[in-house]
Amino acid sequence: MKNKAKKILSTLTLTNIIVIVFAMTLSFSTSAFATDLDPNTIAALDTTLDTQHNAPCITEQDRLAGWIITFIEEPLSLKEDTTDPKLQSRLCYRSTLRFLKEDGTEKTITELANKTTGCSQEAEDISNDQLMVDKYKISYNCRAIMAILAKGGASYIEGYIGFIYRWAAGLSGLIAVAVIILSSIQISFAGGDSGEVDKAKGRILKSIAGLAVLFLSGLILYTVNPTFFTR
Repeated sequence: MKNKAKKILSTLTLTNIIVIVFAMTLSFSTSAFATDLDPNTIAALDTTLDTQHNAPCITEQDRLAGWIITFIEEPLSLKEDTTDPKLQSRLCYRSTLRFLKEDGTEKTITELANKTTGCSQEAEDISNDQLMVDKYKISYNCRAIMAILAKGGASYIEGYIGFIYRWAAGLSGLIAVAVIILSSIQISFAGGDSGEVDKAKGRILKSIAGLAVLFLSGLILYTVNPTFFTR
């Protein structure tokens, strides 16, 4: 029993020694690596997204004006509308830059720029420099997102439904036209197969009916709200 206890104690002691040595080695390696980082380069990286910072998509005035601001990661449209006093949509570009600081820890800078400014060409050039990327662990990402600004909940819901409807209507129209074209080609190559011709004709009639319903629904929405399709 004593031998077993001594064996367990020895194992625990050895494990603790290994953990301490590993931690000391890791700390020394991080410190040694950090001292190799150029402070001037890090200071330059700190200012890489200054242009985006100075051209924000959402300003402090927007927040003070009482806008309800919502971001959509996948833009439903690349068209902006900044004229409506109750509902606006803006295309923004979110830039995220990551790099190592002098102490070896990672720093992340994120800026949301307007459509005119867009992504940072300087950051893209730096991220293409493999030596810089390897040394400072640089990563840069820029993507377009949509910002919806509404003065109230009702305006927001109305606008969001409008965005989805216009996107879905456009997609449905393209699909219907594609089905009509493909079915017409199928009829041309069907030969004497009356079954295939009837199936193709059925798909064409259904597609035309779908387009008619889409047109009528749009006409009804326009009658109820003439600004529905202009936002």
